[in-house]
Amino acid sequence: MMNDSTINNGLRFFFLAVLQIFLLKQISWGFGGKEYLFIFLYPLFIMMLPIQMIRHLVVLAGFAIGFTVDLFYETLGINAAAATLSAFLRPLALRASSPREGYNIKHHPTVNDLGWSWYFRYAAWFLGIHLLLFFSIQAFTFYFWTDILLKTFFSFVASYALMALLVLIFNPKN
Repeated sequence: MMNDSTINNGLRFFFLAVLQIFLLKQISWGFGGKEYLFIFLYPLFIMMLPIQMIRHLVVLAGFAIGFTVDLFYETLGINAAAATLSAFLRPLALRASSPREGYNIKHHPTVNDLGWSWYFRYAAWFLGIHLLLFFSIQAFTFYFWTDILLKTFFSFVASYALMALLVLIFNPKN
């Protein structure tokens, strides 16, 4: 039987995948013949999965959103790999931004349950991890570490700002 959380996550998956594929894919910015700014909102799907969700299901959901984006970006698994690794490492972001009293098992990683300060700290950790993984996998070598860091920085700023705007507008309950 489907509950509200399952339906909300399914709709979130669809909305973020469509937004990423049909709108944000078109946006990039750079200088000196290189592109450094890309906007990634699909990690928000992984971030918003319930805290108590079983880790292997979070990883599977991360793979699903990444693979879906890869199908349309023609990136041969880079998004799937980064999203799967990000989903696997999500507990690090949750631990790094953990409230002093810890998490209530019924909490969802939303502003309503855990507050603005917590949410934006958690979003920064998670998005930073995801983007660093993505651009490292894309380069497939640390020889281009300056490009990896520049892409991570510029993409982080743009993605984080748009993510914050989406959360402010929609303020999801779960």
